Order: sequence, then C-alpha cells, then structure tokens
Amino acid sequence: MKPLIVVAAFHAPFVLMGAPARSAPLTPQQVAMYRQCRSVNTQRPEEFAHRLCGCAVQAYEAGLPAAAAMEQCSAFASGN
Repeated sequence: MKPLIVVAAFHAPFVLMGAPARSAPLTPQQVAMYRQCRSVNTQRPEEFAHRLCGCAVQAYEAGLPAAAAMEQCSAFASGN
C-alpha cells in the first residue's frame, strides 16, 4: 500500500492514496476541469462540491481511475 500524502488544493486539505503534493499554480486545464465539475454539482451544498471537485482534479492528475477516485472523493467531501 502506498503511503498517504496530504494534498492541499482549492483551500481544502484532503488525502489521496499516493497522490503527488501540488505546489504549482493550477493549469488552465485543471481550472476548466474544476469548473466543469462544479457546474455538474450545482445541486450539492457549496462546500461539498468544492471539496469533491478539488479532490477529483487532483485524482485525475495523479492518474487514479475515475470510478475509484470519485468514490474516494465523495467520501472525503462527505466526511470533512
């Protein structure tokens, strides 16, 4: 099992298995992915959608499978 790495994105710290730490500014593609996710999750509470979408972008960048990433990100957003 890979060690947990704490990743801070979009002002909300969260944990992804094996995700690289991000310190660089977001790329235009990452910003577009985040905005697309937020537009799909407008029915969710703002804080939940913020955490879910930030986590999803980081998971994509880390190369995690989409289904597993969304399950983990949803659990993260619900639990925090």
